[in-house]
Amino acid sequence: MEQDMKTTPLSSLETEAETKESFRQNASFDEKILLVEGIFSTYSDDHDIKKMTRGKIENMLYAAKDEYSYLEPDLHLGRKAINQWIWRHMATETIPLEFFKEYLQSIIDIDAWYYYQEYKTVEEVIKLAGAFFQKPIENLLLDDIVSQALWIEVSSKVSSSKIQRILSYVRRHCAVEHSIVKPPLMSTAHSKQREVHPRVRSFIEKTIKEGKTKSTQEYHSVHLNRLLNWLSNNIHIFKDIEAHQLPLLKVTKEHLIGFHSYLTKQVRHGRYSPITASECIYSVKAFFQYLKKSFGYPNPAFRLRSISAPRYRHREIPDKQQIYDFFRTVDKYSDNPVLERTAFRLMLDLGMRSNEVSVVSPKDIHINHKTITIHSKGGKEHVLPLSERLFVDLQIISNEYPKTQYLFGESPKKIQKTLWQNYKLYALIAGWSFPGGLHLFRHSFVTRLANKGPLPQAMQVLARVTNLDTVSLYVHFNKLELTREINKLKYD
Repeated sequence: MEQDMKTTPLSSLETEAETKESFRQNASFDEKILLVEGIFSTYSDDHDIKKMTRGKIENMLYAAKDEYSYLEPDLHLGRKAINQWIWRHMATETIPLEFFKEYLQSIIDIDAWYYYQEYKTVEEVIKLAGAFFQKPIENLLLDDIVSQALWIEVSSKVSSSKIQRILSYVRRHCAVEHSIVKPPLMSTAHSKQREVHPRVRSFIEKTIKEGKTKSTQEYHSVHLNRLLNWLSNNIHIFKDIEAHQLPLLKVTKEHLIGFHSYLTKQVRHGRYSPITASECIYSVKAFFQYLKKSFGYPNPAFRLRSISAPRYRHREIPDKQQIYDFFRTVDKYSDNPVLERTAFRLMLDLGMRSNEVSVVSPKDIHINHKTITIHSKGGKEHVLPLSERLFVDLQIISNEYPKTQYLFGESPKKIQKTLWQNYKLYALIAGWSFPGGLHLFRHSFVTRLANKGPLPQAMQVLARVTNLDTVSLYVHFNKLELTREINKLKYD
């Protein structure tokens, strides 16, 4: 292996002995190589995992030099211009009533994210009114919006406080002209908070302390409430007990097997997707394992069978032009373009998750070695090389920005929230219609790696996943790329 590395031409970044040592593979790594060909073809020993040099790693990690471009300083408009963009390109075209246009124009100086949310709320109110009165939204009148009938309909069926507030605002401002009575309070059915079992609440609090995402917390909560409601409605000994008061010590393995059968039947009849049922069982097992560890409860979910489900879901991945448009938008509308494009590029070029980006600190950037330390799941640390524009921008941040505990903000939660909100705004302006959020960058990262044809083991290491199978969940070839790969196959 040492001989191979010496005969392979090194990149300019490998001239430092310490840096080269950081990327030398160890003996245990060699043992992970499978003896079969990977799902992606290898064209030469450039992808031999035993000959992996820093130059080859960089070639796989980073895009071509011309994939991104940056704006001239005189084209920078800043965050305040986002509201003007939303007004010109969205509000004036999709909001038919002058009253709402005047309202959106009057608040145009608020923060961009809240302005966008207010626009979306106004749009939703108009759509609700159109559906209620069964007429095109361009034919709606202000009388329709302030009508008592619409107010009662929305109050009884829509729980969104934003929509309630907008309707209340319209009615207040039109009360004199239309002689409208004071709007009723929001219905108690929606204002009352759902009761949560105290043990479920403590389990969710544990996931919060562990840094789990909000979506993870929510699906645990939904799945566990589904279990408790099913027990309350279907098990005789629980029939007179509210779901949030269920005595969990009385839950047996037979009860959970019955719930398992119920989920399987729901999947068979198309009411639940296989993934929903699979995640539900996972939440149940995790919950009772937590009760066993924290409170000494018996674990009725021990050896409860899982429900298998296909984990792969195809995603459309942005192409080079779309990526260019996104970063062009960041440079044009961000108040801190260097900081924000660096955060997004860490996700795109190195496959970092948003929670990993949120905890990057100045000490994780090793300017002399041109590397970054990534703090991953389970307390693991990974070191990857920095190259080209990403390295230059991190240099600027290290030299010109004040030293703080975290590189991109005050706290990890606030950093993640801000990145997600700003991503949504920039994607909107760039014309992206991809569903989901920041994790799209990680999917793009792995797909781009796959397009370069490395061994799956190399992709596993660079994507920083434990199981080789997980790599395939992130690879999304479009039809053209898939056809290209199929055409490479040779048949006897």
